[in-house]
Formats: sequence, C-alpha cells, structure tokens
Amino acid sequence: RLAKCFGNSPGFWMNLQLRWDLYRARSAEAEALKRIRPLRAEG
Repeated sequence: RLAKCFGNSPGFWMNLQLRWDLYRARSAEAEALKRIRPLRAEG
C-alpha cells in the first residue's frame, strides 16, 4: 500500500525494512562485536 501511495516499488519498502532491521541488530550487538577479534590466516 505504501508503494502505491508514494509511487515507488514494493522492493523499495522491503529494502528499507531490511536496512532498519540490520541497523537495530548491529546497534544491539555493538559492544559484543567490538570484542571479537578477526582470525588471521597463516601463510
């Protein structure tokens, strides 16, 4: 309905929702993610 109302695609709104969900997940886990150290490959 939003796509019809604003004249854009449903994919636009799906992408916007996905980006919002990812932002919230990253924000919620920000401190834990800071403590993770990447593995380094030997070689």
